[in-house]
This record gives sequence, C-alpha cells and structure tokens, in this order.
Amino acid sequence: CCPPKNGGFFVFARDYLYAHHSDNDGTDKERYIYIGPKENGKFPRKYMRPVSFIKALKEDSSILAKEDVFYSLNAFWQSSRKADDIRHLRALYVDLDCYTVGKTPVEVFEILEEQFFHQVIPEPNAITFTGRGLNCIWWIDHAPKQAIKTWKRVNRYLFEQLTQFGADSKCAEDVSRVFRVPGTINSKSGQRVQVKVRHENRFNLRELNSMYTPWETFEPKKPTAIQVEEGRKAGKKSRFTLQTLNKARLQDLRMLQTLRNEQGISEGYRATAVMLYNYFAGCLTGDTLIAWDMTTQYNKQFIKPLSESEIRGMKRYAEEKAIEWLNAFANFELKWQKPESATDRKGLQISNKRLIDLLGVVVNGKHEPMTEEEQRQMLTIIGEEEYKRRERIRQAHNREKNGQIKRHEYIKKQHDKTDDMLFKLQSLLEANPKVKKTELAKQLGVSRQHLYRLLKQI
Repeated sequence: CCPPKNGGFFVFARDYLYAHHSDNDGTDKERYIYIGPKENGKFPRKYMRPVSFIKALKEDSSILAKEDVFYSLNAFWQSSRKADDIRHLRALYVDLDCYTVGKTPVEVFEILEEQFFHQVIPEPNAITFTGRGLNCIWWIDHAPKQAIKTWKRVNRYLFEQLTQFGADSKCAEDVSRVFRVPGTINSKSGQRVQVKVRHENRFNLRELNSMYTPWETFEPKKPTAIQVEEGRKAGKKSRFTLQTLNKARLQDLRMLQTLRNEQGISEGYRATAVMLYNYFAGCLTGDTLIAWDMTTQYNKQFIKPLSESEIRGMKRYAEEKAIEWLNAFANFELKWQKPESATDRKGLQISNKRLIDLLGVVVNGKHEPMTEEEQRQMLTIIGEEEYKRRERIRQAHNREKNGQIKRHEYIKKQHDKTDDMLFKLQSLLEANPKVKKTELAKQLGVSRQHLYRLLKQI
C-alpha cells in the first residue's frame, strides 16, 4: 500500500502544514486550525490553534508524535471547528476509501494519473496515502466564507467524479473536515501517513467553478396581457410548469416510498424524503398547516416511521424555504442563480443528480444512490441515462406518428438496397472483368469510395 517511490514527498509534517495554510487574505487577523489527535471519538476544542502555531512546531513535537493526529483543511475565525465559524477556505478535497471497492491506494493513484488528472478533474496539489485509502487535495487561493456555496458546488463535482473509487459521501460538502497529518501513524493500518505533492500552484475557486460546474441561468419573463389572453406561457416550453413540477415531485416521493416498502428498505433516505416532502407540499399548497398534515401522513406510511421529534426537527427549515419560494413565485422572481449569487436564490434548488444521491439507501453499511429500476418509475427524479432512454422512446413514437418507418424496418430496407447493389455489381464484373473503377461507379450511380466498400463485400 505504499505510495510510488518517485519523489515529491515532504520530509516534515510542519513543512506540509505550512505550505497548505501559508496563503492569507493580506490582513493581520488571526486564523485558527485544528492540529491534534482524536480523543474518545471527538476532536477537542483545546487543539484549535492559530496558524502561526505551525511555525513553532518541531518534528519531535509531542503533538506530532502521537497516533491518529489530524489537521483541518480550512481555517476558522475563532477556536471553534464549526461550519458557521469558517474564515478562510483553504482547499478542496476528496476522501477515497479504496478498500471499500477492493482496490489498493497505489492502484487508484495510477488510474487517476492516467485517466482523470487534466481530463475529468484538475490535478491535485497533494495526494495523501493514509494506509487504507488516499486523499486528493486541491489548494485554493484565499476564499472568504461568502464563497462557501461555490466551494460546496465544486467539491461536490470532484466527489461525484470519483465515487467509483470509494469517495466518502459524508464529507462531500463538509467545510470543517479534518485529515490525517502526513508523517504521523494511522493506528488502523499501523502505517505512516505519506503525502505526495504534485505541484504548488494554487487554484482560483471562481475559475474552477466556471470550468467544471457551469450553471445555466434561466430568467423567466412576466407574461404580457396578450399572452395571458391567448393562454400561452412565457419562457422555455416544458412538460412541467413551476407548480406542476412540485406536484410531480410529491408523486415521485410517494412512489419511491411504495417501492422501498415493498422491498423492505427503511434506512438511509427517510429523513431526506420527509424534509423534501414538507418543502414541495408547502410550495404546492401555499399553506404550512396543510403541508405539515400531508407530511405527517406521508411519514406514517414508512415501514419504520420517523419519530415526531425527528420530523419536527426539519419542519422549520422546510417551511422557511417553501415561503421563500412562494414569495419569489408570486413576484416573478424565480430563476436559477449561479452559486456565487446563492444569497439571492429562493427556496431549494436541487438538481436531479443530487436528489438521486440524497434519496439513496444504506446497503451493507454503504450509501447507494437510487437505482435505475427506481428511476424508471419516477416522473421527474431521473438521471441522464434514464432521460436518454425516455427521449429515444419519445422520438420513436413521433416517427411512427408522422408515418415514418420504424428503425428495424429502415435497417432491413437499407440491407435489401445493398444486396440489390451487390448483385448488380457482380453482374457488371462478370460481363466485363477489366472495366475501370470510375466507369463501374458511374454505371452503378455511386461514388468511388462507396464502390470500394461494396467490392469488399463480394
């Protein structure tokens, strides 16, 4: 499981930590990071240190000498490792638990180097070999707390590209995440954590967002009086309006519940489904009391319903977002916003790809997204492959409706036409074996290139 022996490793943990956290915002304000062990399954606040603490570290420091020593990838404005206390976004990351997919860290590293870096994802600054897995880390220029939505969007993209290698979904959007300090011992594997630094060029978060996670902006226009009279809708034509989409989403959640109940599945998706059901019901009805009654009835239909305290814990958030959506809908303000304008976004805007992941289940202790079979039963919550499948069926139906022949009939017709052409070609060759290719093509009414293709079939 040791990393490749081709250089690029920091000798001292202090050097790596300083390289990771050395960039600042040009002010003298202190920043705090976590540097310390894990105690009783927790990360004590006493190990929150100012960034300047790194310079004073020595390689024989008692902190770095312990097993299972961690550091926070991002910096905080006070000695608290909470997402709300973020001050500087220092890095993007993906945690790959290779052992869960039956691969070694070295095998995954080689695949990433050959097929992913500079193609699907940018090349990471650092790759940490933790013993049983590896971490990919991208250092970014100073980004303030206000960029946290953009950070989550880009980090989610990186995670989604590497799910096949055991990417940990629990930390896909966790800005307060901690990783093992290079040079320390991982007690689970008994191995020393090593880091390979590929380069030291920091990434710009906004540029990464533009390159890898483009967000299509759509601004609906207010209907004119003439359009209202004629019953025409403004903007892009769609199968769903904003309100019927909410209705369809509720129907999808009920269908998913029915399918899972029949399969005996109860873990991994109930809390998310209940919160989304409350939100979509609020957007559809415009009444929080009716929406809550619908939600409690929906919860009771699970094999193992959530407790009232559990569903009440998400009630306030869902209602606030639904009210945001309703106000924007009434004022014709609804639109898809770019992540950096997230403060202006109204309600919840969750892509189908994200919903498919959120509504997944727990199988053998591992989170699995919605299956293709489940997506075939949905109205709106579908992935790209299911969308393409439905589009093929729709196009075939349209061809049949317009009187066009079916695909298999078209293929048979083309084969028959080719057979006729081959028979004619063979007759011409038998009559005049020395005929020139140009003359032969002219008699058949085809190009020379097509003629050569036909000759190969004789």
